[in-house]
Amino acid sequence: MQLVGMRYGITFIAMITTLVAGMTSTMGYPSRSHCPDRAARRPACELASDSHLELKRFHRTAFDHAVEVGNLKADLCAAQHHDAKQRARKSGHSVPVAKPGPGTAQLVRPNRQLRPDQVVKIQMSALQHNDVPKPDTGITTTFAFASPQNRLATGPLSHFTEIVKAPAYFPMLNCKTVTYELISINGDTAQQRVHIVSANGERITYVFMLSRQQDGVYAGCWMNDGCVRDDAGEQLHRFDA
Repeated sequence: MQLVGMRYGITFIAMITTLVAGMTSTMGYPSRSHCPDRAARRPACELASDSHLELKRFHRTAFDHAVEVGNLKADLCAAQHHDAKQRARKSGHSVPVAKPGPGTAQLVRPNRQLRPDQVVKIQMSALQHNDVPKPDTGITTTFAFASPQNRLATGPLSHFTEIVKAPAYFPMLNCKTVTYELISINGDTAQQRVHIVSANGERITYVFMLSRQQDGVYAGCWMNDGCVRDDAGEQLHRFDA
């Protein structure tokens, strides 16, 4: 009887062991015999990490592309309207000017149809009407046209806003008038001098520096690399400094 009991006891323990091993495997915890050592697992982990980074880059590129495509129509209409105004001005005729509706400023983004002088005018117009339709919309629009190199220097929008509101650039905000000199274009770079009369009547000159982007989601777009405040011919301040 004892031998029989021991045999059944051993059989029962074996059954329990098999059942626990099966549950462990089902729950995702492999047994030691099926678990590769750390050296064997490391390449797979590194591969998973690389795949995750590639997926993040893909999502970011897709997002940027969606933003550009989604705003292309509005930007193209603005550029076409500007061209129509220029042609009408030369011919002596007038063109009705449609007032931008709420939220229009947020739609302005870089695109390949915009010339460098148009980019400067978009930025200055936004800064001149900084709080339309809501506070600091103009600064947000200006930051949208900052080149990737410029953003590396200025940091995120919050820091860019602090730079624009510093004494060197604050006169741009809600200025009374803006006058543009002829733009100088040299291949894929351009400079334009802009004269403003600030809200308190101060006369200041700024120099915008632009470049046509060569790669990335903004390839072919003119964007702002920096802006210099020209005080008595001295370059004292930069957006990208």
